Amino acid sequence: MALSSAGSPRIINALAEKALLRGYQRRIKALDAEIIRLAHQNLALFQA
Repeated sequence: MALSSAGSPRIINALAEKALLRGYQRRIKALDAEIIRLAHQNLALFQA
């Protein structure tokens, strides 16, 4: 997450929100690297 966000608190918060939402949708209790990667891809689509 740190590499994906470049340390920006705004991006960290947005990335965490996307990852938590995706985890909730899949009913996952612990987020893994795959969920973070998918959240990053989703966030990148909105920032492009």
